[in-house]
Amino acid sequence: MSTSKSSKSHKHGSSKSSGKSSNPRAFESSGSNSGFKNSRNDPPSLSFLFIVNEYEINFDSEVTLQNGMVKDHWNNCLPPHHQEQYDGEKVSKVMRFKDGRVTAASSNNKNHAQYSWVRQDKYTEGCIAQHWAGHPSYSEMQQYKSASVFSCNPLLPIVVTDGDTMVHPKSCLRALHFIHVEEPGISQASYPFDHDQIAHPALAQQRPPVKFVAGYKPKWIPGLVPATYLNPYKGERERDRSAGLGGELPIVLGLMAFHSTSHGRDVNEVFLGRSNESSGFWRDYNWSRNSTPPGYPCSSQESPRGFLVHVCFDPDNPEGSNYQTLQAFEWQSVMVRG
Repeated sequence: MSTSKSSKSHKHGSSKSSGKSSNPRAFESSGSNSGFKNSRNDPPSLSFLFIVNEYEINFDSEVTLQNGMVKDHWNNCLPPHHQEQYDGEKVSKVMRFKDGRVTAASSNNKNHAQYSWVRQDKYTEGCIAQHWAGHPSYSEMQQYKSASVFSCNPLLPIVVTDGDTMVHPKSCLRALHFIHVEEPGISQASYPFDHDQIAHPALAQQRPPVKFVAGYKPKWIPGLVPATYLNPYKGERERDRSAGLGGELPIVLGLMAFHSTSHGRDVNEVFLGRSNESSGFWRDYNWSRNSTPPGYPCSSQESPRGFLVHVCFDPDNPEGSNYQTLQAFEWQSVMVRG
């Protein structure tokens, strides 16, 4: 495939169209009260395209040794602050989420559109590209959001920033936070308030994000979120139980990726499953793994591990894949039940 672009199919910041999340556990807010509702209408299918690329970090090359490993005041090893400390990335397949299921975006049928990740140079912004068999050019898909998600060590488990740190290595990394939707106990993955990219304003103005989850005994701890984020204040009452995980979509996808390892499943197998499996670990808004992700660094002696998550609108579903529907998915529904 040629890397020369055709005219883009979409432009960033185009006019927004309306839609509703198809998540079966969507909730609505009226004043200060929130509660789950089951949609009685037939909303459009919710879908989006995404990639989850693992950064290849190298603190030991001749070029990077002079810069040294980045550490904070508590001697935690941090993600690189120099582009030269990135050797590149392990590129995932372009995947499509649609109504609770994840599939490969490209079809084996050559008469259908194919999708791939394109980066003209190691240190320039990449894009999800749509191309057709026999055509040398491609169309760049319109980005919704991107984020870089890292695990540093058990004492600094998850740090995040918006955008691509291989392009912007000095981006401001912050610890993972959560906005609480107290009724009915939803945890929304978020950046802290001192980060340029904060959560959806309507919710962020109500409750500032904190460094623990909203409810008691989430089913997705420690399977997606480290146990250090357990709520220290909630008891065993039924009304205190966790109702689900939502929030910043690229962050949640990045948390899922730590179930990949160099000696086990790769990222594609985490989301799509293996050849003898019907799906990956995320299916029908449920996460099927309860154990701690095997892809976390074991100690501060190891290099941080991180992923670039890039989310785009689905060109095959403009009614159900736009700013409104994806924002509703993030801030008015749950991505993972429990």
